[in-house]
Amino acid sequence: AAAAAGAPATAPKRRFEGGQRDASKRVAVDTSNDTPTMTLFRQFAATMDAKNDRHERLVKLSRDLTVQSKRVIFAAQRATDAKQRDAIVAQALQTLEDIRQNQIRPMAVELVDQNPILYARAYSPGMQEYIEAVSFVHYLATATLITQRQLEEQLLFDEALSFPVTITDYLLGVTDLTGELMRFAIASVGSGNQQEPMLIGSFVRTLTQVFSLLTGTGIRDLPAKLRVMQSSLEKIEQVCYNITVRGSEIPKEMLAQAAQFWSSSSATTSGPGDDYAGGAGGNQNDD
Repeated sequence: AAAAAGAPATAPKRRFEGGQRDASKRVAVDTSNDTPTMTLFRQFAATMDAKNDRHERLVKLSRDLTVQSKRVIFAAQRATDAKQRDAIVAQALQTLEDIRQNQIRPMAVELVDQNPILYARAYSPGMQEYIEAVSFVHYLATATLITQRQLEEQLLFDEALSFPVTITDYLLGVTDLTGELMRFAIASVGSGNQQEPMLIGSFVRTLTQVFSLLTGTGIRDLPAKLRVMQSSLEKIEQVCYNITVRGSEIPKEMLAQAAQFWSSSSATTSGPGDDYAGGAGGNQNDD
């Protein structure tokens, strides 16, 4: 009894049911494909396959949209000659309509009865490039900024089919517009149009002031694009300053080369035009 009292207590042995010693109690597992669980997982797989296939189709359409939109921008940049502007803008508007029918309409069909947010990463790059192209051509035609509502109206194909224009894509597309306007302003100087940079500078300055109020939007790429917008404004204003102060000193046939030099030097050096081109903080090259 004393030995038993001093010995460590041993745990009672557990009895496992369903083991090798009791095969009669094993639970049979149904490995057929007709169980409710397997049926449910097959439905999940089909849903995921359909989503992935739709995503890939949207990516391809978005890439085509990007390419076609860039071509419109490139063609519209040739409208620096006032005599050809109307014809170039008219052709660009027709091309944009073709883009809406051939690239964006199929994207709208893909999103019927779908949540567009789930596929935003697939189509947003193309839409931003398209918005940049449309807003650039719209500015050349009207000297105004196209609105989000106007874009949505253009993408209303019929009562049951439309494509969404998100505020994110709209803002990012418009910020890219300022870079094209900067290039157009510089090219206009080479065409002998010294008034165009002044008009564009006023337009871009207003845009920059308004967009600078957009804080805490949660749009990841917006801060970087706002810095590029500010840089584009500084380059335009540097060209405007030099045209006003030194334009009479330079032959007209050399104005294009001079404008390119002024815009590039404004991003790296400071000079007497700093108060006009960006304020006391100087210029920054954010490109």
